Amino acid sequence: MPDERRIVELGEEIKKLPGYDIYFHHIKGLELSRYTFDKNYQELVAVLHFVTVDPGGNELHRGENKDKLNAFGYEIVCKFHNYVAAAETLVSHSRALHVKLCEQNHLFPDYDERVNGDFNNDPLAGFIQELRYYFLYEQSPDISFNTRFDGQGKPMRRASIPLKHLREKQDWKARSRQFLQDLTDDIDILELSTAFKLKVTTFQDWFRMRLLEVFKEEMTLLDAKRLEMQKLYKR
Repeated sequence: MPDERRIVELGEEIKKLPGYDIYFHHIKGLELSRYTFDKNYQELVAVLHFVTVDPGGNELHRGENKDKLNAFGYEIVCKFHNYVAAAETLVSHSRALHVKLCEQNHLFPDYDERVNGDFNNDPLAGFIQELRYYFLYEQSPDISFNTRFDGQGKPMRRASIPLKHLREKQDWKARSRQFLQDLTDDIDILELSTAFKLKVTTFQDWFRMRLLEVFKEEMTLLDAKRLEMQKLYKR
């Protein structure tokens, strides 16, 4: 029979551990921001897939359905905005954790270098962030739906942002200008979003791994106490 008194005492001990606060109030708390980011990406991909791949969306590309297709353009911009906003929230959340847990005692010296390389100095990241505001405040949704046919005559479609129109904007910031200068074709929204998703996901996986390494002693003690609790319940 479980020792209820010891279970209560151990529960209080666990809650007072530094590792408990670090893991449950900070590291695990980041999971909601990560989930929101992943969910928004999935929703963006879903609407893009419907318009460009799903046979159910074929009717949208008929001339008489132009207004319906334009409405999907607005939906794509909405989903794209939410996706980028969720990415910015996730990156900001990570930054806040670093400041609170690590910065004062210099526990995570490789953080700033990684952030600068992956985001602050990266043309793709800079362009993605500016594009969100460009769509909202400067330009109505300007999305083209291009159709090609493969060798079997099957339509292959993509939702794109015309490069010509983007280059008409004169006040892009330096990183966005660099990104646009390197392009030779219209921007495929799915390819753009997926490339950024990979960048953010790779960073987040690394960030979580490094936090667990930095606080290895605290996590080891927490795991030991939680294991002790599990054993008490099995008696």
